[in-house]
Amino acid sequence: MKTNQKYWVYLAAAVMLAATLACGASFGGGNRSSNQPESIPESGESGSGNQVIVTESEFDVRFSPAQVAAGEVTFVVRNEGQTPHDFRIRGNGVDHKTPTIQPGDSETFTVTLEPGTYDYKCTIEGHAMLGMEGSFTVE
Repeated sequence: MKTNQKYWVYLAAAVMLAATLACGASFGGGNRSSNQPESIPESGESGSGNQVIVTESEFDVRFSPAQVAAGEVTFVVRNEGQTPHDFRIRGNGVDHKTPTIQPGDSETFTVTLEPGTYDYKCTIEGHAMLGMEGSFTVE
């Protein structure tokens, strides 16, 4: 992508983010109720495997814990942003994608992961190039 094109993409994203945040603030911002349970443990055992909390917002993805042991892993993907997001993890024979997650909602799924590095990203158009992509390590 040419430098001039990148400029316009970043400018459009910044304008969209500013407009979204302005609308969110006028409707109560982060004070909306959600479909999430009151309390989800931040890490540790969940059933027979590890649990990872994935927190998405504009335009960031955070993991707690940052890496896990191989085996059955349950991902709880929370959208704490103001726009819809999704989550895709791929590598070592795994390719799983959540449906689109609306602001304030979450999705949970369980996969079996081998040791190695897995790529993740939000597949909503433009979100990965704005920072919602990276790699996740399984020990």
